[in-house]
Amino acid sequence: MDLLSIARIPPVSVSPDESVMRAVEKMTDAGVGAVVVVEKDRLVGIFTERDLLRNVVAERMSALDTPVSLVMTRQPHTVRPGQMNVHEAFEFMSRMHLRHLPMIDHGGKVIAILSIRHLMRVIVDLLHKDVKLLNAFINMDWAVMA
Repeated sequence: MDLLSIARIPPVSVSPDESVMRAVEKMTDAGVGAVVVVEKDRLVGIFTERDLLRNVVAERMSALDTPVSLVMTRQPHTVRPGQMNVHEAFEFMSRMHLRHLPMIDHGGKVIAILSIRHLMRVIVDLLHKDVKLLNAFINMDWAVMA
C-alpha cells in the first residue's frame, strides 16, 4: 500500500510568522496533532502538540504573541512517495519517536503528512485479514481462502 494513499492531503500548514495560537486553531479545526510550517512552498519545520507543550506551555510563552518559527521543530524528518512501505514507515516513526511525518515530492514541496495513527489503522486492518486467513486455513474453510 502506498503511503500517499493513507496520508492527509493536503497537509494543514502555517507560515513561520503565524502565531502559535493560529497554528493551534488550525490543528483543532482540522482535528490533527501537527501542522507543517511552510515558506514559499518549502518545508521549514513542523509544529506539533509536543512542541506546544514543551516549547510554549512549559516555557510559559504566550501563544498569542509567539510566532511558530520560534517553537517549531526545524528540519523534520521527511519521506517521499515510494521511499518506504507501510511497515518500514511504522518502524522508522516508532524508532525515531515520531507521530507525524511530512511527505515531500522530488522538488521538496510538501504534499501530505503521515501520522502514526494512519499507519496503525492500516497495520491493524492487515493483521486482522491475516488472522482471518489463518483461521480459515486452520479450519480448512477453503471457500473463505479463495
